[in-house]
Amino acid sequence: MNSRNRVVLISASVLGVLMSLFIQNRVTTRATACTKPWVFFDLGNTLIASDPGVEMKYIPGAHEYVKQLKRRGFRIGMITNVPEKWGPSSKEKVRKLKKTLMESWSRDPAQDPMDWSDFADALIFTPPRDEYRKPAPYLFKAALSQVILEEGETHCKVFFEGEDPKEVAAAVAEGMVGYVVNQDPAIPFLPIEQLEVRK
Repeated sequence: MNSRNRVVLISASVLGVLMSLFIQNRVTTRATACTKPWVFFDLGNTLIASDPGVEMKYIPGAHEYVKQLKRRGFRIGMITNVPEKWGPSSKEKVRKLKKTLMESWSRDPAQDPMDWSDFADALIFTPPRDEYRKPAPYLFKAALSQVILEEGETHCKVFFEGEDPKEVAAAVAEGMVGYVVNQDPAIPFLPIEQLEVRK
């Protein structure tokens, strides 16, 4: 073997070792990436008051609660039922959801506007068809699949907070930790301190 071939072979070997170390580091990093639980919310009568015929607005404390979660580094998302007729894709349904809320939102200047920057569109889960609406398991499974896609198989804690006990029970059945909001007016949402310790 001439010296040039030997250099090429050694270079290829070194490159292979470096690549395997890089891949191992990426896998290890991904496998330990879940530093905090994820929190998914229902929307209507969980984060916003949405009774028919009444202007929509945040439920007291909801906006600040979501902001605190974000400030503390929690990943948050939304699992909400919308009609199938709102569009053939999730993107169109989310667009229609935002438009509908904007049109129905309270005009009271004392009320915070709905802040969609709190939720990435990719983490707003809507049913593709009416039969997949909560409490059917479809949306909870979709949300959990997204967590695994981003975090890897880390057994990351995933919470669902909603006002409907049937929906919360369905989330728990799929492996989430459930919390029924607004049962105690003094503690409408799961205290952040409890989220912090339940990793």
